[in-house]
Amino acid sequence: MPISYSIEKSFGKEGKKGFIARTRPDGILSEKQILEKLAFGTSFTKADIAGIWVLIFEIFQMELQNGRAIRTPLGKFTPTLSGSFTGPNDRYRPAKHKIRIRYTPSPGFEISVQSKTLPLKIPPSRRMPYIESIQNVSNSTLTTYRNLDLVEIRGSHLKISDKHPETGVWIVQGNKSIPIPQECLFLTEHKKIQFQLRDIPIGSYAIRIRSLVGKAERESVSNMKLRVAGNASGKGKLR
Repeated sequence: MPISYSIEKSFGKEGKKGFIARTRPDGILSEKQILEKLAFGTSFTKADIAGIWVLIFEIFQMELQNGRAIRTPLGKFTPTLSGSFTGPNDRYRPAKHKIRIRYTPSPGFEISVQSKTLPLKIPPSRRMPYIESIQNVSNSTLTTYRNLDLVEIRGSHLKISDKHPETGVWIVQGNKSIPIPQECLFLTEHKKIQFQLRDIPIGSYAIRIRSLVGKAERESVSNMKLRVAGNASGKGKLR
C-alpha cells in the first residue's frame, strides 16, 4: 500500500531553505471501524472488543500515571515531561510544563510496516486553514451557544497574528459576516483558537478563518455550523 508524499520547502533554525517530504494520510480509521475489523471473522462481538478496549485504556492510564513505561507488540509508551527548566533545583510547574506520552514503535512492528509500504509521490498541496471541530468551552454539554460563551476551534494552520491585521475570524450567514474583535480572541495557536461571543444575533452561522500559513494569508470557511440561541442582545450587525 502507498503512502502519499510531496516534496516541499522548509526553513531550518538558521533560516536556511531546504526540502522535506510531507506525507498525506489516506483517511483516518475511526474507533468504530477498528472494532469492526477486529470483530470480523471471529466469535467476538464489537461489544466484547469494546469492553477489552476500555480495560486496556484504564490499565495504560493507571500505569502511566504511576510513572511506568508500557511495552507492547506495537511499541513502547513512556510518560515524559516537556518544557524548559531554569536549573537543577527547578521543579515541575503545571503552568509552565506539560506531561506527555512518548510512543516508540517496536522494531518488529516498524519493519513490518516499512517492508510492505510503497511511497507514492504526489504534487505539493496548497496548505489551507482547516477546521476539525467547534466546541462550547463554557458548557461542553451544549451544541448551541449563547453570548459570552467561549468557543473553541481545533484544526490546523489556524495561526492568527496581530502583525497581520488581515487575518482573523468571522461568523458568516449567507454573504454577510460579523468579525470577531481582537479583544475577544483569547487564544490563537496553530491548532487551536478560542474566542468569546459578544452581541451576536440568534441564528445559524458558518465560521470563516483567514490565517497565516507560512508567509501567506489563506482563507477557509467551515462546513460545520455555529448555532447561537438565547441571551442574544441583537446588537451585532451583519455587513
